[in-house]
Amino acid sequence: MTAAALAVELPRRTAALRSGGDASSAAWLVEFQSAAGAWEVCVEVLRHGPRSDLDGEFLDAFCAQTLATWARALTSRVAEAAQQQFLNACQDLLGVHVPPRGRPVVWRQLALAMTCAELWLGIWSPAMVLQADASLAPEVRAELLMLPTELLFCERALPLSDVALWQHSAAGLLEACGPVINHLLSAALTPGAGATYVSRALQVLAAWLRAARLAFEWVPQADKAAPLRSLAAHVEALLLFASAALSEAAEVAQQLARWRRCDAEVTPLLAALLGRLLSAGADFGGGRKKHEVLMPLLADLANDRWPRAVLGDITLDWRPIAQQAQAALREAAAAAAAEGGEEAGRDAEAALAVWQGFALTCRMGTREWDDEAEYGGPHSEWFMPREQVVCAEVLPQLFVLLAGEVLELLRLPSSPRADEIRSLVEVRSAAQGALAAWASLMGDSVAWHQATWAPLERVGRQLTAAGAGGLSEDVLREAEVILWLSFTLAASWPEKVGAAPAANAVLELGPAIDAAPEPWRSLLCSAACELAATGPPEKSPQFLEWMLLRPPYSAGSLPLLEFTELPFAQALEQTCKQLPPEFSHASAAERVLQLALAEVPPSALHRHSSKARALLLRCLRHTMGGDAAMLCQGLSAQIVPGLYNAAVAEATQAQSSSADLPWHAARTLIATLEAVLPPAKAPVSDPGHPVIALWRGQWPFLEAALLRWPSSPISDQPLAAAAEALGTAAARAPALLPEALALLSQSMVARSMPDAQLKALRAAILEAPCPPLDAAAAAPLLAEAVLRAADGALRRGGPDLGQSPTTLAALFALLEGALAGPRQGGEALRLWPLLLSQAEVMGRCVQLLCSALPGCASAEAAEQMLRFANRLLSVDRGRQIEAHQQMLRACLPNVCGAVCRALAAQEHMASWEGLVTAAELLWTAADALPEELEGALFAGLETLGELPAWSRMRMGKLVLNRAEWPKRSAWICEVHQLVQEWQREYRQGAVKRSA
Repeated sequence: MTAAALAVELPRRTAALRSGGDASSAAWLVEFQSAAGAWEVCVEVLRHGPRSDLDGEFLDAFCAQTLATWARALTSRVAEAAQQQFLNACQDLLGVHVPPRGRPVVWRQLALAMTCAELWLGIWSPAMVLQADASLAPEVRAELLMLPTELLFCERALPLSDVALWQHSAAGLLEACGPVINHLLSAALTPGAGATYVSRALQVLAAWLRAARLAFEWVPQADKAAPLRSLAAHVEALLLFASAALSEAAEVAQQLARWRRCDAEVTPLLAALLGRLLSAGADFGGGRKKHEVLMPLLADLANDRWPRAVLGDITLDWRPIAQQAQAALREAAAAAAAEGGEEAGRDAEAALAVWQGFALTCRMGTREWDDEAEYGGPHSEWFMPREQVVCAEVLPQLFVLLAGEVLELLRLPSSPRADEIRSLVEVRSAAQGALAAWASLMGDSVAWHQATWAPLERVGRQLTAAGAGGLSEDVLREAEVILWLSFTLAASWPEKVGAAPAANAVLELGPAIDAAPEPWRSLLCSAACELAATGPPEKSPQFLEWMLLRPPYSAGSLPLLEFTELPFAQALEQTCKQLPPEFSHASAAERVLQLALAEVPPSALHRHSSKARALLLRCLRHTMGGDAAMLCQGLSAQIVPGLYNAAVAEATQAQSSSADLPWHAARTLIATLEAVLPPAKAPVSDPGHPVIALWRGQWPFLEAALLRWPSSPISDQPLAAAAEALGTAAARAPALLPEALALLSQSMVARSMPDAQLKALRAAILEAPCPPLDAAAAAPLLAEAVLRAADGALRRGGPDLGQSPTTLAALFALLEGALAGPRQGGEALRLWPLLLSQAEVMGRCVQLLCSALPGCASAEAAEQMLRFANRLLSVDRGRQIEAHQQMLRACLPNVCGAVCRALAAQEHMASWEGLVTAAELLWTAADALPEELEGALFAGLETLGELPAWSRMRMGKLVLNRAEWPKRSAWICEVHQLVQEWQREYRQGAVKRSA
């Protein structure tokens, strides 16, 4: 259609879409936005000025949005001779549509179009905005100042695709920082600077500070303190604004906390802002609570300036920061007590993460900020040796604050229900990371001893002083959480400081714990056993005896097995590991065996039951002094036959019932076989070893589980457990490798979606020990198993394999792992030459990738396919295998097309995490096949018919010019922005296709 015809049809189509959602009109409008001359038509429509009727308002909004869409790709969509004309038109239209007559939905899009055009043309400057008279509405002025920061360094950033343009824009932004800061804060003392202006001004200021931080990566020679000096000139105004808009001031403070270096300029500004924020009341306006608003700021302070202030590196009053971090924990504890639920748990985890970040910074130094990581920027590179850190007198005092709040936050409620215990266990799991980080800082001074073990000593005195039945529930609640805290600290205690002294206290607490009522007796025993497991090796026989007297299987304890059985088994195994080498006590072994065989009602079984019983059986090896022959003989005689019979009974029941069974006996037998395997550091290669004999004796059971017995449609048991155990056995007992590989291969043929078997084969390859494995003999076996698995999956699954994302992920993870090779084999155990020599099988795998990747909505499956392709392109660096190189050259256009279609269509590819591997693949392909890449890439881009040609070509240019970018991470960031543009265009095309 001609421009005149488009101008006539456009109002009719927008009215039809507004009134009834007409699908054909929606498709026409999508087509219109790509039509030549569309922007000129929109300009003429908008010259009329703001329309007042509903159809007219919708038409104005659509035309403004069309101009913004064109502007985001100005140099690709608008002829060079018309680009300045486009910009001039946007500037004129913005003047026509500003408030009070203009509507935000229109003028915001026009502001976006104008700013995009200025950035593309390299002429952006804030001068026009800053010099405009008072007639320019404050909200428009703020929008025009905010837009450049978003279009350069936020998710909606422009894909400028040109290094020189990036550098020019970043330099222009840094040069404008001073004038913009002056403009934003100069109105502080001016009448009429209302709350709305103040709030928006601080939002814009925070955005400019963030953009300046990131712009320094493009202009490294710029004066990094210049924006701070401009801000310091207006500190009085800044503080006035902060008092009026606390939440927005916290965003400004967060950017100052993240500023690299420039401590002399940053510290006074940050201190002044923190003074206002931390002394403010609990209500930060808009229904937002103080601790919620300040949590991100506290996290950033904990990752840099708070620990540096504590350790004397900078002069900043850290006490108010510590008090606010303490208050955040207190608020989380209060919320958990009053409301509970997932939200309270998240608040607690966020508050704990602040303290963990502080400890990690003290130990490891400062780290890169998350927004810097995308651009590859460095951080302040501050570090203090541990010898100096542990001597800081303030750290024990801070830990006392943390420990006091943790003990309150993580205390069980009175008469705890199972769901309450379960929720608290999750929060405690998060807290362990924070406490472990603090434990690594601890020294052997009196101050540290007092800070860490005083609560345990206090509760120990309370418990031992009370008579039987004289313990209040409050004391029991406190004792349980203190035992847990002491165990967590002792488990991460630094070796340089010596053994943690806490475990010795357990030996004195037995009578008091035994006198406690249920459920506290079971919970106290569980926590005390965990603490005892951290004790010194020379006392391990005493700790073992203490634990064996208090197992979790008494009648009153069974309802709590979900929470007590696995911790008890883990503690018992850790204690047994520390028994003296000469220790061999038949009575202890017999008691452990009785525990392993203890029967519990089905209602007490839980998801960790099998694992707990396996750990108890593993304890037998240590109590028998490491006598594998005696252990295997005892298991073969007393345990394995009964478990096997019970497993057969389960299989019979499963074959005659439609109910989903837990397969407890089968999983326990599998766990028992795993328990006797040697550690990874001492694999068994002797075919006559007792462990090998025990495993081979149970081969019929493994065959049944992997080949014949039905498996749970929900958990895939017992097949999943059997496959995993077989993969572990192949690595820990290499004498079983040929049989294990053969059985896994048979099982893959027998099952339609062999996810578990593929994962087990991958584990067997990655953990294959060489030595003792003979590389010359093992490599062909492993490679043949991989090729057989791939060929079988391709033959059975065919096109349907692409519909099973879990199987796809498992298959390509196996292929990538096999190309990478065993972790311990080094160059001696290389599989990739054997795999690549089978170019036909590898080519079919690539064909599967090309057909499955574009439509793959599973982020995990897509990631594994891309990792496989990356490895396939890079592993044969010397181009030794010509058949493989020929296959790559033939498949490269299809690979490029599949990757580009996935980037355009799959939402998970628009995230930074989903995109990085795809971008790396394009870079790797360009390096591996430089001569073939250009033709293959543009052929692949041609398959993206849903996207306009100018948009596709931008990706080609970006890949071919990758070497111009100063950092690879910056190049990947630009690919990220382009992919987001693609997905917006693809969604618009979907509207058209559906009409």
